[in-house]
Amino acid sequence: MSTVFISYRRQTAPGEARALFNDLVSRLSKSSVFMDVDSIALGRDFRRVLRKTLESCDLMLVVIDKNWVEAKDEEGRTRLKNPDDFVRMEIETALKRDIVVTPILVEGAQMPTTEQLPREIEDLAYRNAFELTHNRWESDVQEMVRRLGLVSSEQALEIETDHPPTAPPRDPTPPAGGDPSTQRRVLVLVTALIMVIITASSGGLLLINGTPGTTEADLAAERGKRDVNSATVKQRVDDNASAKTQAEEADRRRAEVQTSPQPTGNIAQAAPIDCKEERTLRSLGTTQSTSITVVNRGEQPVRLYWLDFDGKRMLYATLTKNQAITQLTYLTHPWIVTDLKDECHAIYMPTPQKSEINVAI
Repeated sequence: MSTVFISYRRQTAPGEARALFNDLVSRLSKSSVFMDVDSIALGRDFRRVLRKTLESCDLMLVVIDKNWVEAKDEEGRTRLKNPDDFVRMEIETALKRDIVVTPILVEGAQMPTTEQLPREIEDLAYRNAFELTHNRWESDVQEMVRRLGLVSSEQALEIETDHPPTAPPRDPTPPAGGDPSTQRRVLVLVTALIMVIITASSGGLLLINGTPGTTEADLAAERGKRDVNSATVKQRVDDNASAKTQAEEADRRRAEVQTSPQPTGNIAQAAPIDCKEERTLRSLGTTQSTSITVVNRGEQPVRLYWLDFDGKRMLYATLTKNQAITQLTYLTHPWIVTDLKDECHAIYMPTPQKSEINVAI
């Protein structure tokens, strides 16, 4: 089970850090989440406790609010420029260990640029961030926990594999025309019944031919019955052969619908869809996977949302200038690019071949 270190500024974001701590503790355990106020006992040297925890934690969540970069100390100096600033030292230690360091953006904050960060922690600007919003706090935390792979010991025992975030449910609706395996079983049973009828008819005729006193009229009548039975059997065989052909044709058509063309190149440029179409779009179940790469070519940060199976937005990334993300997805899963006010910029549908989306707002 992972140990999570929450780095934050008491001066600017104590409430958000506390809410995040409580939510993680409820999902994991108190021993799995470190926050200085709750995790350092009275009388302990907090410098030693911080250093020891930073040397052993598995990942760090850096809570960044609007005032995180420009926060000042009592003398009016920018805290980040002070080499002894604890937040700066925490991040520097985590980056040197090369553990997962995830910026958590709150209050609509933007990712700091390398120009805004001290050289020792400028790599933080290249770490993929996650945004927690006030209106969607509970669902955002749940999504963050899922994407970071944070599970409790009890949950870990139940998980056998780690599935991708956008894995679609299989469509439980049976295909038109019935289950092909059921049709095959029916065909086998009908064929067996036909063989029984043929055997019985042949046996009855032999019995009549071998019975003393059988007249020509009896034989003629029996031959008439045999001809009728043969015609009936032939008709049933023809009907079942026709049904089998129709079932195979239906299977073929379904296979054509479900099979997408294979990629023919390396990278394709995805074409945008008008934002007005958002209300009509949602993810659909399919097994055809692909990937998209979204690159922010503009000056303003952008957000990347996935439209789930109910047509609801699910935030996956916030990208600053020249940041990029490559996301595994499926052909029938729409993606939306917005500004920081969540105003839609464009909608994109993945292509069978890997596609690149260049965004500039």
